[in-house]
Amino acid sequence: MDKLEIPYLLKRACAHRLLGQVAKCSEARSIHRQFVKNYQGLLLAIRHTRLSPVIRQETLNKQRLGLPDEIATMIADRKVA
Repeated sequence: MDKLEIPYLLKRACAHRLLGQVAKCSEARSIHRQFVKNYQGLLLAIRHTRLSPVIRQETLNKQRLGLPDEIATMIADRKVA
């Protein structure tokens, strides 16, 4: 089911992003941005469910520390090496 959902969610997010850019009303732009944010959240949730438990835990640790990806990757590489 995820294989069908991902392209659909990507298309919807892109469509709302485009509609938000061409909207003349600030309220319409805000609504379209909210749709994009919601679709991105769903896509991220699908991605997290697909990750292995080890990778998922490392990703959560990076987010908790608030480190930039480059620094967090360097730290992770040092632990592995």
